[in-house]
Amino acid sequence: VKQKLNCSFIAINNDLELWDILQVRERIIPELVKRGMEIKATGHSLFAWLPPEKYFSAHPEYFALVNGERNSDSSICLACPEVAERMAENIAEFSRQNPEVSTITLWHNDHDSWCECVRCRELLEDGGRCLSFWNTLFDKSDNRDHLRLIAAESITNAQLTLVNDVARNLEKSCPDLRLEMCAYGRTSKPPVAMEVHPNVTIAYTVFEKLLVTEDVLFPINSSEPINQFTAEYIRQWAKLTPNLYIYEYLGIFHDFTPLVAVVKKDFQFYLDHRITGISSEIGKWNELQMFAFEIGRAHV
Repeated sequence: VKQKLNCSFIAINNDLELWDILQVRERIIPELVKRGMEIKATGHSLFAWLPPEKYFSAHPEYFALVNGERNSDSSICLACPEVAERMAENIAEFSRQNPEVSTITLWHNDHDSWCECVRCRELLEDGGRCLSFWNTLFDKSDNRDHLRLIAAESITNAQLTLVNDVARNLEKSCPDLRLEMCAYGRTSKPPVAMEVHPNVTIAYTVFEKLLVTEDVLFPINSSEPINQFTAEYIRQWAKLTPNLYIYEYLGIFHDFTPLVAVVKKDFQFYLDHRITGISSEIGKWNELQMFAFEIGRAHV
């Protein structure tokens, strides 16, 4: 916390039962509060706040229409008004039980399946296309699947509509609670002709930069084609809302990367666009990675 690494993200994703199983309320939150940390929960969590086992039988219309059928495996219907109301009720109850949690994430489920109903399709009109990594290419030479970028339909307008609606439903019951949307994959492109609710934070992920370049990293603000669209999307999001931070992946896919020089340049780019928050998934918690992270921060 003294080094401004001051937010703890309790990412149990859709498995809200883990909150009780791991005794987060009793064992973890008091230690985070003692250290003065911000607390957010729970990750890719649409089903955490609208669990299919509770709602699907009576309300299949709450869930995604895929290939002509409602199903409880992929996602929710982003355009159903009652979805936002039910999710807000469940989030409000969780917040009453865990008032120390300052941010609730409404990250979409971690795959590329979306509702295809008429109302959701209408939300996507004029949203344009974006670059997305949700496409794999099998390479026989190394017997591996490789993610590649493709131009795909942007889902941002539909996802942001849901998050904004949930935020509006929570204005009276939880006025200080923040919601968070993940700009990730097909929601990475900024919305068209839409505003971001004041109580909504955008977490812009730089996932594509790491995966497609594999073992080589280049600064976001460089001439590398892979990074040019990322830099432009960040610029556009920064113009839409001051509540924007960067969700990085420093170290999760590499043994000791990124290099300090890359971190420094990226952090400077974020600051130049008035972005003052950054987080990172770090898989191995290598001390050298943490040192690079801190050196990069200190030099800007």
